[in-house]
Amino acid sequence: MLSVREDLEIKQLEFRRIEAQLEQRSIRSPIAGIVSEVTKDAGEFVSPSDPVVARVVQLDPLLVVFSVPLQHRNAFHPNQTVTLQPGYADITAEGTVEFVSRTTDTSNSSIRVKVRLPNPNGEYQSGERALLRLDALTAQAIPASSSDDIASPIADRNHETASRQ
Repeated sequence: MLSVREDLEIKQLEFRRIEAQLEQRSIRSPIAGIVSEVTKDAGEFVSPSDPVVARVVQLDPLLVVFSVPLQHRNAFHPNQTVTLQPGYADITAEGTVEFVSRTTDTSNSSIRVKVRLPNPNGEYQSGERALLRLDALTAQAIPASSSDDIASPIADRNHETASRQ
């Protein structure tokens, strides 16, 4: 009876060892998203010098990066809610300012403003154009004119767009 218990315990330990080996060979993404690119085939060696196996893109929330003209720099603050017009449809969405650059891009006299756009239902696509609605901001800081809207392509969480404009 003792030898049966010992055999069973050995088999259980071996089973856990094999499970641990399989776990080491499993690939899990640290984020919820979609696989946009696979760089290795099944069975292909993954070396420490080239560890990339796939690219996972998180589409909720999306990140939209705008180049805002310098005269509008004081209209944006982190955690501020702004109105966007994503895509070409006549719809608006609310985004949250995540970052306002404190330095100026001297090539075009603008600052970078990053806005997080919630996308829980996947209705907006990475690479679409988005307009930052300046007319929705305070009249003191921004002229209330839709011609002053700022366009930018929508990026995924990793700052990548499907196509550059």
